[in-house]
Amino acid sequence: MGIKYFSSSLDKAFITDQKDNPKKYKYKIIRIFDTREEAMKLEIKLHNKFNVGINESFYNRAKATTIGFSTSGIKFSEEYKKNMSNIKTGIKMSNEFSIKVSEGLKGIKKSDEHKANISKSKIGHVTSDKTKEKLSNITASLKWINNITCNKRVNEKVILYYLIDGWKLGKK
Repeated sequence: MGIKYFSSSLDKAFITDQKDNPKKYKYKIIRIFDTREEAMKLEIKLHNKFNVGINESFYNRAKATTIGFSTSGIKFSEEYKKNMSNIKTGIKMSNEFSIKVSEGLKGIKKSDEHKANISKSKIGHVTSDKTKEKLSNITASLKWINNITCNKRVNEKVILYYLIDGWKLGKK
């Protein structure tokens, strides 16, 4: 690690710095897992333990979650946002991915400005009966969980990861 694989970052300046100044960075294989799920469990625990979202000792400020990465409170550069937009333009998300993104956003408070923008984008939007049926089916498979700070609904398939991470079943 660190010789062929430096990171999954898309930040060109960071990638170049890693290659040009390898002694500035530490790479350590902590454990090898048989499954991605086992690796994710440890990654989540370590991200929480070291609070990587705000810890300046870490370049990666996105905390791993059971369904992806949480980047709340992080300000991305305009260059980064533009690169990500260019990369993702035209890519169709699978239903499974869309559901996971939705699950990850549940329980996160939105600013009044964000709510107003969402509301504005929905003007004139009509939900079809087919879409309503799909949403109903998705909602039926969601279960309430809670931790110290919030309640949220998650898909039954990922609930075990939350319970391992200290979440409890049901609403507070």
